[in-house]
Amino acid sequence: MAGIQLRFFVERVALCGLLISLLVRAGVGQERMVRALPPHLVSMVTNPTEQLAFVGDQTILAGDLLPAVDQALQQYVGKVPDDDMQQQRALFVKQMLPRKIEVKLVMVDFWRSIPADKKKDVLANIEKQIDKQYYDEQVPETMKLLGVDSLATLQEKLKQFGTSIDAQKAEFREQMLVKSMIQQKVTREPVITHDQLLQYYHEHSRDYDIAARARWEQLSVRFDKFPDRASADQAIVEMGNQVLRGADFAAVARKFSQGATAADGGYYDWTTQGSLVSEVLDHAIFTLPVNEMSLKLEDKTGFHIVRVRERQEAHRIEFTEAQADIRTTLQEEARKRQIREYVDKLRRDTYIWTIFDQLEGET
Repeated sequence: MAGIQLRFFVERVALCGLLISLLVRAGVGQERMVRALPPHLVSMVTNPTEQLAFVGDQTILAGDLLPAVDQALQQYVGKVPDDDMQQQRALFVKQMLPRKIEVKLVMVDFWRSIPADKKKDVLANIEKQIDKQYYDEQVPETMKLLGVDSLATLQEKLKQFGTSIDAQKAEFREQMLVKSMIQQKVTREPVITHDQLLQYYHEHSRDYDIAARARWEQLSVRFDKFPDRASADQAIVEMGNQVLRGADFAAVARKFSQGATAADGGYYDWTTQGSLVSEVLDHAIFTLPVNEMSLKLEDKTGFHIVRVRERQEAHRIEFTEAQADIRTTLQEEARKRQIREYVDKLRRDTYIWTIFDQLEGET
């Protein structure tokens, strides 16, 4: 949902990717990680009870974000210095905070939409419906991910990351409510006009240009594998003659060819015109009649014989063929734009404060 939905174990995957770039050479070389945050801020941000942000009447604690961070960093515990690890925890918390703020903005709007005298009943109904979904769908998935087979062991595993089943249930409930609100604010299938489709097609015309490509077979001898050119010439001619006499092309390639795909019968899957290093081979593959074996070819590496199995000429995908995909693309762009506009309006209308606003100004 355009960066709005936040989920513990999905977040872990993104964090791990970032971790690789930030901890490059950690535990292998002598480089230390760049300290992007001052020590006093690191200490505060990594305290689970520290208030990181206020979004309307919603509060975000460091403990709301640290479990995902700690799971992502688990494999690096003991491999980098403790102060570097704390620095990374703080950096990831800071990175995750803007998305968590967006979640809270939508939650503020959700509770604004519920009359005060109905909030208690609404919350009870939500807990009944979403909690069942959590135990039916998310708990089994989480147990599988963490390699546990009971709620008790799941609770113990989550505890290692500073969270719990109840905390994850609350996170899931929040995620589902945000998703519901977004669906209410976004047109499921925005209307895309024919003119918009055509405009996109013309503006992205190069995306619909398909280069010529071919599937082909090759017999090769390498000059560096023979004492002289005459010996190499004799070998390639003999392979070609065997095929002409009825031998299977692939069998000959497997037995005698010295090409890169000899073990696969000399077969090359779809190859785009212009992509081969050998201009001689490229020219032959895209000019020979299909299923006709070439004469002996020579390039700087050796002698070759090729046969084209199938070829598709260069062409442009017609608008009539592309318009369904274009419509899908434009509808997705429209939905993302609506979400962005919705969240931006909430941001303008809602009080937001973060610990970084205050403390980074002091450094």
